[in-house]
Order: sequence, then structure tokens, then C-alpha cells
Amino acid sequence: GEGFVTYNRAAETGLFNQGWKDSSDAVFHTDGTIPKGPIALVEVQGYAFAAYQGMAALAARRGDDAKAAHWSALAERIRQAVETHFWMPDRDFYALAIDGEGKQCAVRTSNAGHLLYVGLPSAERAQPVATQLLSAHLHSGWGVRTLADDEVPFNPMSYHNGSIWPHDTALCASGL
Repeated sequence: GEGFVTYNRAAETGLFNQGWKDSSDAVFHTDGTIPKGPIALVEVQGYAFAAYQGMAALAARRGDDAKAAHWSALAERIRQAVETHFWMPDRDFYALAIDGEGKQCAVRTSNAGHLLYVGLPSAERAQPVATQLLSAHLHSGWGVRTLADDEVPFNPMSYHNGSIWPHDTALCASGL
């Protein structure tokens, strides 16, 4: 309904999570429970935003003003939807995901840094996200943790719930 790119496990043997963090426990609610799909990951919406902007730029370069306006409108629509549905005002951060019931997976993860990379957030929201990405809860000194160290189920040795990934850190750093 909001135009989000979502995924849902199609078969019991299928991949449970279908983002870059594809481990079975990578997407969860604040209490650690696994959400029901379809799942809309925050960074995927950012990539859709960037793709729409790229299409608008290509259409403009070709002189197709109508197509450029169409793609720009889609980019703005998804930007507004992300700002409305993913932003956690009490935490000054973007939620990891929206579950199949429309509820936020309201945990602080490195995924929000990908929004900075694509330029989706307003300056007013980008600043607190940047501050938190560089805080001791998310930044270890070696890189950006995939999950803040004060979230459930943080584990620095886990595959996606506290470990550091060079590509993830690079995207966050580029966004900063």
C-alpha cells in the first residue's frame, strides 16, 4: 500500500530473510521476536529511492521531461513513505524494517546508514542518525556494528547482530 519493496518467504525451505543480512535471526522486533512477513527493509527502500532518482536523471538527460517527472515523483513518494513509517522519533533513528502487520522492527542497526549513502533523509534526520552511527553503541573503533550493542540480541560474534562488515561500514562512511 505504501509502495515499499517487500519480501516474503515463499516456501519452508526458502531463505527466511532476503536482504543483505540474510541470516534467519537478522530481522527482529525490540524483544527479539522474529516478525511475520512480508518484510520491508529500510535500506532496500533507500535503494529503490536511488534507483528512481537515477531513472529521473537518465530521462532528463534524454530530454524526456515527462518521464523525468514520473521517476522523480516515485522517488519522492518512497522518500516520504520511509520518513513517515520507518522514522522512530523517540530514538532519533530509522527502524530496521516494517513487518507484515505494519509494525516497526524498532531496533538501531547499520541499515539506516545506507539511507545516508543514498541521500534519502532530510538534514534534520540525517544528523542524529550520523551521530548514533559514530556513537560507542554502533561504532566499535574497527567499524560500524550491524546492531547497536544495547539492543536485543546483540552479539559481536554473530553473523549479522553485532558483527562488523567492511562493505556495510564503507556504505555508512560514504553516507556520512
